[in-house]
Amino acid sequence: MHSLINDIIIILSLTILYLAPLVIWANRYNIPAIVSIGFCITAYAIPALAVGSQYSAGEIVFSHYFHILWIGAVFYLLGTFIGFKTTKARWLTHKINNPAKEARRINRATYFAIFSAIGMVITYGMVGFIPIFSSNQFAAKFLRGAYQLNTFENSLWRLFTTIATITLPLMIAMWLDTKKVFYMVISLALTCIFVLNLTRGPMAYSLLIVFGLFMARKNLSWLYVIIVVFAYGLGSAFYLVFGINSSFYDSSTIFTVIASGAPDIKDQIDFLNRYLQNPELTYGKTFIGGLVPGRHEWNPSVWSMTVGSSVDVTEVLSGGLRLPNPLMAYTAFGMWGVPTLLLMSGLISGFFLRFLKNSLSARSSYFAMTFSLVFYIYIGTFFINFFTMSYLDLVAMATLFLIIYTFRTTQKLTTNSA
Repeated sequence: MHSLINDIIIILSLTILYLAPLVIWANRYNIPAIVSIGFCITAYAIPALAVGSQYSAGEIVFSHYFHILWIGAVFYLLGTFIGFKTTKARWLTHKINNPAKEARRINRATYFAIFSAIGMVITYGMVGFIPIFSSNQFAAKFLRGAYQLNTFENSLWRLFTTIATITLPLMIAMWLDTKKVFYMVISLALTCIFVLNLTRGPMAYSLLIVFGLFMARKNLSWLYVIIVVFAYGLGSAFYLVFGINSSFYDSSTIFTVIASGAPDIKDQIDFLNRYLQNPELTYGKTFIGGLVPGRHEWNPSVWSMTVGSSVDVTEVLSGGLRLPNPLMAYTAFGMWGVPTLLLMSGLISGFFLRFLKNSLSARSSYFAMTFSLVFYIYIGTFFINFFTMSYLDLVAMATLFLIIYTFRTTQKLTTNSA
């Protein structure tokens, strides 16, 4: 069962789960999908082909993994195609892309950005440490061990970093639109927060999204793809480059370094191996478990590490396993759940992809286009990936809602009659 052909099919299946929108709408302005090319190469292609992933599971487990992925990928691609072709999403496009409200949204996004930067600085003072300067940087990054926070401190930490994630690309876009030093300073301040917290993903993604718009306008998407792949490769080796937990890496070659930083396929097969030893269906509890703050047992990040294991999640220096949606569907409702739920996810993906195409076709300001991208990434993806919903997604949705929504006040007029 385990062969080069099957490895290629697995890579293609995992890739389709990220690149189906690019297959359906192959356009240089489909920035989120283009960015995913870099992730797919570093997380899937290099570990499986250039290095040769070492699977610790037997043929039965590998066979399950193989069939779950290709079935899920086919139905997700089908759903995305149907959703994209059968919906117009005009009402959503009109609601989000309203030039008359852009100035108000810019002001609110700026207030939120400053709020998150100041709030994070205050939080550093409250908790007494900054991850990059801590003696155990990995433990501090994941708030584990001696760096665990109480509920209030943890809530503030998550709140400010989530708002910073939302507003960073918007502030960079405003700097591109206006060339004002004010927006450049805010952008640098938010970027520094991610560097200090050792959170490479949100920082790199925000930078790549806005840079992708810039390159698309210059018709240099081919160069952008190369830069994205390089950026993800560098991201996989981020901690080695900065001398953080370098023992984590196999530094034999550049490919083994990248594979060490993105062990997704190996982690997924190891998880499935543990799960199949006692295959208890979750019936969707892991879909909503992440909506409960803290380390709830059905939180996907917690559950993925504890299935078939006695690991203490408070001591594990990880944010959880990155399980693909077909695996989440399989563990929830069995094999029948894979085509059903992935088709549903694809239909939602097609709807939001249509919205994105409508929004970016206008070729408006950097801020307007970036706002549409941010809406797609954080609102659209929340519903598309309903398999792993998180309370932090609700924070992101609330932030965007407060930026978008126009609060109306009504004044009751009374007249006196003689």
